[in-house]
Amino acid sequence: MRRAWGGALALLLAMGLAGCPPTRPAEHPQVQATVKDADLPADAAALLQFADAEYKKQTAEGMHNSLKALEKAILKEKSYETIWRMARAYAWLGDEYQDDERREEYAQKGIEVSKQAVALDDKRVEGQYFLATCTGQYAYVKKLKAKDLVPLVLDAAKKAVAADEKFDHAGPLRLLGSVYAQAPEPPTSVGDHEEGVKLLARAVSLAGAFPQNHLLLGDAQRISDNLDQAEREYQAVIAAQPQQGWAHRLPKWKAQAEDGLKRVNNKRRQKNAGDRGTGAGF
Repeated sequence: MRRAWGGALALLLAMGLAGCPPTRPAEHPQVQATVKDADLPADAAALLQFADAEYKKQTAEGMHNSLKALEKAILKEKSYETIWRMARAYAWLGDEYQDDERREEYAQKGIEVSKQAVALDDKRVEGQYFLATCTGQYAYVKKLKAKDLVPLVLDAAKKAVAADEKFDHAGPLRLLGSVYAQAPEPPTSVGDHEEGVKLLARAVSLAGAFPQNHLLLGDAQRISDNLDQAEREYQAVIAAQPQQGWAHRLPKWKAQAEDGLKRVNNKRRQKNAGDRGTGAGF
């Protein structure tokens, strides 16, 4: 049972916040903000712009610089726009490091600020999306608590889908669909493999240029033994060309798609061997 829940949460961690950060070394030194207080803008709007620019760098240094600007902005006004951006940065950092201590630290901080964002406006997508993501990260570290935390992940993910399913390259659909597709079905766990395929297929229809949507749909189709469909999705990832914003992630996704194809071929061999053993085809 525990392994099943942990497997679903491992997927959440692998997904990360805005579509999975790049592959990183096993050990990663702690990084701090490099921007000085005196160099930060004075007004809140400019601080948000600075935070967004640093986030787009997709580096640990950029995340810490972004957080430093947001911490200054929140002293001026505790706004939803400031708080959800803090959750975004913490969620990214929760995937940045390999050691559980730092993962737990950033996940907890992300949960805290995500809840604050939800308290300010529970109808918007950002707070719910990052609450689901950070809760999943925390559950991955605290595996013994996973069974109690996964329903919270699902609840926030459903609310994120209802708020804006297109956010972050159909991220809410990607998150919810993957949990349904990867988790064992009741009574063991919360999975619904048919629904997982449906949600991930919608993610592909809305954001087909984003390779991770194809990758996760391929995984879902493979789990459901739809091997031809799974192969098609994996091939779409392998054929994908890098684009600004996620080019650094593509090598990792391609490697995962290659692994998925190997699993598909293994399933086909097992099925063919089983058919021969039962005399199928004669």
